[in-house]
Amino acid sequence: MSKQYEAMGEKARKIETALKFTGGDMEKAKLMASGKLQDVVVIKGKFVDPQKNISGILLAFVNIIDEYISAIRTVQSSTTGVYTIIRVFDDWKFLYNNLMAYESGPDAIDSTKLNQDLLESFIRIDIFPDVQSMNLDYL
Repeated sequence: MSKQYEAMGEKARKIETALKFTGGDMEKAKLMASGKLQDVVVIKGKFVDPQKNISGILLAFVNIIDEYISAIRTVQSSTTGVYTIIRVFDDWKFLYNNLMAYESGPDAIDSTKLNQDLLESFIRIDIFPDVQSMNLDYL
């Protein structure tokens, strides 16, 4: 019987934590706690410019319910090797780990301006309808 209470207590703690991230919305919190809330889509990409000898990875986190861009993470490298190694069809968590590794590598280039330019471009072209309809190849 104590295992049941422990499981219920753990579920309650997860819901309590999720309430903080859902603005107090209990239904969303329950979905989040159970891993069923699908409110964020990750746009994954890679890019290369052989003339400038630059390549990189892009991850954009878009909340499709509330229509806002949670985060944009990019890493640029002063080699084209990143483009040939990275596979955009890998899971976003795996790509994020790769991004973090390249970001701390010796070939990393500051991506602050690129992140800002991407954010402004995504807002200007209004990516939300395409993301909500999962037209990610177009993006």
